[in-house]
Amino acid sequence: MKAGKFLICGGLDQTGKTTQTNHLTKWLEKQGKSVIHTFEPGGTPLGCELRSLLMKESYSPKTQWLLYLAAREEHLEKVIRPAIQSGTWVVCDRFFETTFLFQGLQGISEELLWFFHHGLKHHTPAPALELLFTGRVGKRREDEKTHYDRFSDEHRDAMTNQVKRYAQEAEKAVLLEVSGKTEHEVFEEILEYVTPLL
Repeated sequence: MKAGKFLICGGLDQTGKTTQTNHLTKWLEKQGKSVIHTFEPGGTPLGCELRSLLMKESYSPKTQWLLYLAAREEHLEKVIRPAIQSGTWVVCDRFFETTFLFQGLQGISEELLWFFHHGLKHHTPAPALELLFTGRVGKRREDEKTHYDRFSDEHRDAMTNQVKRYAQEAEKAVLLEVSGKTEHEVFEEILEYVTPLL
């Protein structure tokens, strides 16, 4: 059986990223692919519990990082790896790039982040493509903000630079600037990268 492919959609908030991952999932299904759409932090019961905990409480940067690592380990073992091995494509909203962005900006060294990423085998399966969204498509209402928005609102320029740094280091990463583009235009650009993988 041919293995599935691992596609990651990451980058900044307020870029239409989640909307585009939904479009991509539906498009792949229309191409006859078996697809699951998952997300981080979450994707498993443990991941969702940790996500809820992190939304409610304030923890040190290292504590947050270690909780995210635990959630990712469970996510890989219970969802992502079994799906890909069975021939299913996985579209994931956020992955290691989010750790690199947010925990990196909180003072955890990039060398340490990469060391644990590889040491825990979180780099396997290797992504076939990482789409990194930058820019902004609009502001959210206060009640729509995520756990990460407090960082992106205060440090958006730093976040953008961090996304670009990650794109230079990650083998399959591409930057998608969404500012000034329609939802359809962004999705057409995504398909330029995804279609050759079919």
